[in-house]
Amino acid sequence: MARSFQELGKKAEDLIERGNEADRDVQINKANVSAAAAQASRARAVMMSTSETDADGNSNPAYANARTQFNIAQNQLAASQRALDAAQQAARQVRQEKGAHVRELERHNQIERSNLEKLRQLHTGAFAENASAMTREMVQRFNEAENTRVALLKSMGIEATADHIDNQQDSVSGNPWSGGGFAALDLSGLAESYRGGSGEGLPSGTGGLPTPPGGAFTAPRQIAANDPYWDEMADAARNGKDLTPYLQHYDQLAQHIIDQPMSNQQKLAELKELRRRLQVVQDLQNAQIDAAALRQHGKVKRLPVSDYCDMSRRYIENYLEVCRDNLRDLGIQDGPAMEAALQQIRADLNRRLDADLAAGTYALCDHPTPDFQALAGQARALYAEHPPTYRYTEQQRAQIRESVRMGTVTEREIRTIGRDVRQRYDTLLKTRNEEAAALRDRRTQLLEDVKHASTRQELEALKLRQKLLVQDENNWNANYDHPAMMQKVLSQFRPMGTPHGSSAQVYLPDPSQSGTSRVIRAINDAQAHLPTDWVLASEQRPIVPECVERGYFYNTGDADIIALNRKADRMQACSYHELGHRFEHMYPEILKLEKQFYDRRTAGEPLQHLGPGYDKSEVARFDHFVSAYMGKDYGGQGYELLSMGMESVYCKSYNLAMDPEYENFILGILAVM
Repeated sequence: MARSFQELGKKAEDLIERGNEADRDVQINKANVSAAAAQASRARAVMMSTSETDADGNSNPAYANARTQFNIAQNQLAASQRALDAAQQAARQVRQEKGAHVRELERHNQIERSNLEKLRQLHTGAFAENASAMTREMVQRFNEAENTRVALLKSMGIEATADHIDNQQDSVSGNPWSGGGFAALDLSGLAESYRGGSGEGLPSGTGGLPTPPGGAFTAPRQIAANDPYWDEMADAARNGKDLTPYLQHYDQLAQHIIDQPMSNQQKLAELKELRRRLQVVQDLQNAQIDAAALRQHGKVKRLPVSDYCDMSRRYIENYLEVCRDNLRDLGIQDGPAMEAALQQIRADLNRRLDADLAAGTYALCDHPTPDFQALAGQARALYAEHPPTYRYTEQQRAQIRESVRMGTVTEREIRTIGRDVRQRYDTLLKTRNEEAAALRDRRTQLLEDVKHASTRQELEALKLRQKLLVQDENNWNANYDHPAMMQKVLSQFRPMGTPHGSSAQVYLPDPSQSGTSRVIRAINDAQAHLPTDWVLASEQRPIVPECVERGYFYNTGDADIIALNRKADRMQACSYHELGHRFEHMYPEILKLEKQFYDRRTAGEPLQHLGPGYDKSEVARFDHFVSAYMGKDYGGQGYELLSMGMESVYCKSYNLAMDPEYENFILGILAVM
């Protein structure tokens, strides 16, 4: 995955700080080596000036002492030199890391350039008005990355200038010449000494146009003004042709100017002329793009309604791909987080298209740019990718678990937390119901409009709107299924879901048993909606999946057997149920809370057989649980509270709203344990 700019910038800051510390260490150790060398020299001089024997021929104690001091000084010098070698090696290592990070930043900006070019091409038509806001945001991110890259280079002692893209350009800001190659030259002084990759200085090995007749780049003066390709490039710009080979040629031309035996003032004059001419070509293509957009917009208004709908739906799909690239660059991986964000954008565009079809307007052509930062933040919160602030931090959750072990936090406090979760769930449920009512009203109105349609064109538009409604209903179902809703609410309290974008759970299936692939899919789907630290803990222990008539959980020591009900309408609920037993086994604090809740609720309740269909040994304390099975007794070694509660809140197997105290208890465990 391409890392987000925030991560890249943070790493650059860290590398600069580490580099500064490494340089300080080198200087300190150099000073230590100099001091040790001076001390060794003085000790040697003292030793050499002292006689080994006294006047009587006996060993001279002063000489022995001087020799000892000399040996100590030599050892100190050797130690100082080793420390200096280590410090220099550390500094070289940081410098290598800086170089690698510069290349990563250059790759980041190559992707951004590609995104900008895609955006430019995408909006060269009826939807050109949508480009400006998105482009400004992408250009800003590009320029910030450039500033980071240049700061990193300067920390390495390499002079560099940021390769900025003009943030004032309109929807064509993604043109490849508006922020590359020539922009990397400091036109206020000397040409830069560093030209690395394709982000600083000029690209190397890019090919370019063949050498013109008579030889290229030979005139010592007016190189830019006399280049033979200007007219050809200008014509290509007017006609909307690909300018890449010309740009490669002018990259080479700029490099040639830099290498000429001219004064710096002459070089700068040539480079400024080169940039001026490229700006002229850019303006020509901008005008061509704007004219094409106006012509296309006029054509759109003359299209039959079905053609406009088809064109708009193709546009939406293409636009979503550009949005996907934007979100990738903000650190969102392909996966559930990405699809949720894109689904939100699609729903908005579909609503605009539906309004166009209903009113005969073209509002989709002027839709606003999504707030990608907000979408990315939302996705991170829902899918535990670099999350924002949660209601409970990791440290706070650890303190709560410790307090449960110490007995200072009990099931009562957990129920209080669960009540907060339930209130937020009710708020989301209200939104869900309002959107459902709006969809029902749309369907009712469309059916009524179809009855009274008077023309073939009107009927055709209504049928297209019905298709859009079906798509919106499918989106609604995906957004508001019970697991997704529970995940959205709990993500306000803690990281939720699989942290890698896909499951890393180890499975040990029996090849001779059928249905295990379905079991694995059900478990993975359940874990994608559970607390992230639970999922990470689960990944440390293999699961043996089985497909059976009645689900069960069994700990074998080396792995856990999770057997799920083979019935299609029960398997998913069963996966939450059996995972509840797994986490109850993995977290003793949960078991302790269950015991407190169970003992309080069932105090004075007799054990009773669960009834027909159960073994005689299966007994429970019924209390007023929604299902008697929730009170099943295992002699304090386990409970059905978390397991039955999880399948109820995620799959609505049982209506826990009838037992708010129990529901709050389960929601509290999911929020903080």
